[in-house]
Amino acid sequence: MTHLTPIKVAFLDRDNTLISDPGYNCNPTHIHFMPTVIAGLKRLQAAGFQLIIITNQSGIGRGYYSEADFKAFQSVLHARLAAEGISILADYFCPHLPSDKCDCRKPKPGLFSQAFQDWPIDRVHSVMIGDRPKDVLAAAAVGIRGTYVPVESEEWPVGEGPGVPVFACFDEAAGWACATS
Repeated sequence: MTHLTPIKVAFLDRDNTLISDPGYNCNPTHIHFMPTVIAGLKRLQAAGFQLIIITNQSGIGRGYYSEADFKAFQSVLHARLAAEGISILADYFCPHLPSDKCDCRKPKPGLFSQAFQDWPIDRVHSVMIGDRPKDVLAAAAVGIRGTYVPVESEEWPVGEGPGVPVFACFDEAAGWACATS
């Protein structure tokens, strides 16, 4: 589907950004939203952002679950978000292992490139929100500003990464995105 008017997008990592990740989760009964995610997503939508999920899913490549299982999981996730008034425009995922050295696994920008082929994305006003530096690095490679909300200790502590704001919760990151776009 192609739109004629450029759209402002909030690219979103899935695991440990939108939902908690116990490790290779593909069981839809284990969907648990991270704190402040629903409020933050509503804030992003109210500010005119379309929401796109960009996620590494090496569980597919490892044989833990199939692409069909992943898509069924995403369908339930979308329905749970829709019940909250939140609409996801699209999902982009990398099924490969880190050792595959593909172009779509974050921090490489291949998933973003796919989204740019499908949608007329306004890069200047779009953002990426993830849980790790690799999310921000993948976005930066295609000219998208990013931030992240660390779940575990990472290279960049809450406050500032190298020119990157880092927040304590998703809603704070959403507030930054709305204020700067």
